[in-house]
Amino acid sequence: MKKRKIKLQTKIFLMTFLIVILIGICIGITGQITIHNMGQKDIGQKALSIAASAAIGIDGEKIAAIKKDLDASDRYYLQINDKLNQIKHQTDCTYLYMIAIHDKDNVEYVCDGSDSDSEDFSPLGSTDGNDSYPAEAIKCLKDGTVAYTSIYDGGSWGSLASGFVPIYDSNKKVVAIIGCDYSANSIYAYTRSFT
Repeated sequence: MKKRKIKLQTKIFLMTFLIVILIGICIGITGQITIHNMGQKDIGQKALSIAASAAIGIDGEKIAAIKKDLDASDRYYLQINDKLNQIKHQTDCTYLYMIAIHDKDNVEYVCDGSDSDSEDFSPLGSTDGNDSYPAEAIKCLKDGTVAYTSIYDGGSWGSLASGFVPIYDSNKKVVAIIGCDYSANSIYAYTRSFT
């Protein structure tokens, strides 16, 4: 009889141990998913907030004129580039820029907050394919939908989350959008540290 009690006690101990291990694994996985999701939302909202701050006070009529003339010496163009550059450096975002629809397949840069001597700087009128931007950017360009993205793979730029805010002219037509890309590499590194 003693053998059976020991076996029963051992079985109970092993079952309890396994249950505790499984509960710990479930809590760990749930915690990692929660932290990752909170980080995604936080970074996306941060990017959107920076874009919205940058858009304050921008004159859509003057932006439309800059798009038409493509004059990189235009005083307002230089002023907006400087404003975006200052905000980019103050907020430590990865990229801060203004783009507009160029044609059905491409967008064009109107202003860029990167340093003008940086390899990342996109001059006035330079174009990129629509596929270089998240769907949220293209939607904002087309209908003015304010949005931010989930974290996505930005290729050589790393993991990013982006926010987009429209710039309107006096007829309430979207003439351009402010885009802010914020690095999400720290969130990925943090959540990977749990695995």
